[in-house]
Amino acid sequence: MRKVITSRTILAMLLVALIQTVVIAALEAMIAYFFFSTVKDPFDGQDTDKGIPIYLILFVVAQLFLLGMVWDTVRHRNSIQLIGVVVFDLCILSYSIFQYFQITNLESGDTDATVQDGDYATRFATMKENMRPFLVAIPCIVGGAFLIYLYLGVRLHRDFGWDIFKQIGANASIRRMYRAYHVFVLLIKLDVFFFLGYSIQFIILVLRTTVVELWLTVAAVPITLVILLLAVYAVRFESRPTMMLFMFGLLLTMVYFIYRLVRIYDSSQVQRYANTSKFLTFFAAVSLLVSVCTFLQAIICYRNFGRGLKDHLQGKEDEKVEYNNYPPARMTLDD
Repeated sequence: MRKVITSRTILAMLLVALIQTVVIAALEAMIAYFFFSTVKDPFDGQDTDKGIPIYLILFVVAQLFLLGMVWDTVRHRNSIQLIGVVVFDLCILSYSIFQYFQITNLESGDTDATVQDGDYATRFATMKENMRPFLVAIPCIVGGAFLIYLYLGVRLHRDFGWDIFKQIGANASIRRMYRAYHVFVLLIKLDVFFFLGYSIQFIILVLRTTVVELWLTVAAVPITLVILLLAVYAVRFESRPTMMLFMFGLLLTMVYFIYRLVRIYDSSQVQRYANTSKFLTFFAAVSLLVSVCTFLQAIICYRNFGRGLKDHLQGKEDEKVEYNNYPPARMTLDD
């Protein structure tokens, strides 16, 4: 009976994620339709309205990323990533609120079009009014999905925790290290998304005329992604040199995001970031927070090297556990 309930709960979570992705993508498509049918040369220039297509694309990508997280979570029955799904959906909810205010408060900087077409300002105002219902619906839908994820996550956490117990065994120390490993992997996934999200916005909306800085930032993206992937290898195979290299790179990343946050609000950079500061601040701040959490978790994982988790992750453990003496209703990942 418990397996049936768990299967239905898993199916419900997948359906919620799929429906949320499809509906949000459709709403964002409607917003994009109104935008492109009104704004002339939407990718030409650095005005407020020019960043809207990028924000819409990132929002849809976030939905796809969430859908992938949900699928990966239920496929591997990962109770840690259940928490990640809830947290990431909360970030999407925050982003949807930012999106509402950014779009409803935008003003066209296309002064040439306004001069040549006296009706342009009226059409631009009409565009924002047409967008408003969709912009209101999006955070409502994401907020409702967040509550459902929270409810379903609580129901699945105990059963997924029991599966981890069956995989790892009765050793409480190994279970704690296994939990630390999965928290680290989850943080790496979040690092990848928020770093890419920030870099895409920064490259397209800010670095259009700064050639040297543009190419340096473009080159830094794949290098950073490789370092993040190496971190998972370092923890899984307990490679101390690779882990030290990763932590050093992560420290540099944290310094970079602090520098960027300071630059965004530097009085000499007001014009450069005038129309992108809110979204860049959101992504930079979240990226910095996740980087700090990743660094702290990396220290925990590093301290666990050589204590037996490596053999469990690679399926080399010899210990056999009799599970009948451990009722699943009482066993969670936190035990």
